[in-house]
Amino acid sequence: MKKILYLFLIMTGSTLLLQSCLKGRDLVLDPDAVPAVVEFGNPAVLTSAPTDSFRLYTVSYNIVPSAILEVPVVYTGPKNAPRDIAVNVAVDEEWLNKYNTVKSANMTLLPASVYTMPSSATIRKGEKTATINIDFKVDQISLEEAYILPLKITDASGETLSKYFSRILIRVMGKNPYDGVYHYRTSAATSLVPNANKSNVPLETVTATRVKTNLLYTYSNIITYEIDPTTNKVTVIGVDPSIGTPITDPASNWDPVNKVLYVKWTAGSRQFEEWYTRTGDRN
Repeated sequence: MKKILYLFLIMTGSTLLLQSCLKGRDLVLDPDAVPAVVEFGNPAVLTSAPTDSFRLYTVSYNIVPSAILEVPVVYTGPKNAPRDIAVNVAVDEEWLNKYNTVKSANMTLLPASVYTMPSSATIRKGEKTATINIDFKVDQISLEEAYILPLKITDASGETLSKYFSRILIRVMGKNPYDGVYHYRTSAATSLVPNANKSNVPLETVTATRVKTNLLYTYSNIITYEIDPTTNKVTVIGVDPSIGTPITDPASNWDPVNKVLYVKWTAGSRQFEEWYTRTGDRN
């Protein structure tokens, strides 16, 4: 009799424990139990790591008088906004300073003279998203500086703000004349990757006269080329030290008519010969 009672108590306790666990799980899985917050959506491709507390986005534009970036502000959660929500946005220079300190970076605040931005947008009742449209005067943005526009949501009609997504950093860049997408090939004598033949290889703006890409578009190492706009001579100015010190052949040049970047260079005992033929703009 004692054994039967003991087993009954164990079974009863297990049932209660299971019910308790399921109730707790139901609370977690119930969408209506998730609190809604207001936050930034993604205005561009995320540059920083997804787990980084500093959410950094990079946008680059051809040198034009005006380019519009749409920055979404979002009411999250399972339901739409229960009322009109005015989302106020401001420049957050303090966040940029913290980024520079933590990352040992040297980014510069984007001057207010080169963009216009509304101070708020309204998420309408029954909707989930509104847009802050930022108009960049790209032709007035210097290519010699690393500019960032840091933004924060300061208020959303009293709604809760996201702890991690109510602040973002936007790296704003113009594109120099050499920036673009290229067809890439190397000679048979090129070290490491001979006879390369690759499409959609990007050359990205570094400054007004410099572009960068991955070494031989194969390795994670970055290589930087400098183009003299007067002579069209090309020089390898940056490459991973493990490759060796680059020495550029004087024949290296930029062909502005056919838009071909030809580079011949050595590093220690290794030799390289590369052709980049432009095929279009880089997104």
